[in-house]
Amino acid sequence: MLARILLTSFPVKLNPTQRSKLADLLFDLAKIIFGGSVLGPFLNAGDRAISAVAIVIGTFLASILLYQGLTLLKNGEDN
Repeated sequence: MLARILLTSFPVKLNPTQRSKLADLLFDLAKIIFGGSVLGPFLNAGDRAISAVAIVIGTFLASILLYQGLTLLKNGEDN
């Protein structure tokens, strides 16, 4: 909610290169979060329990970042 208010109050114009680089950064962050919080516990579980909360939160954050990156790329094609 706050992000939407700030983005509509202070619009930022990005050129296509900046939009593409920002989308790539969001994709990379989504991959790192997914790998670290979702795949990491499975690879290094040992005798510890795998936290379902970490998996759910990691998947949720990664999907939000992926959606934002795809939205940036889609909006960049319209301009």
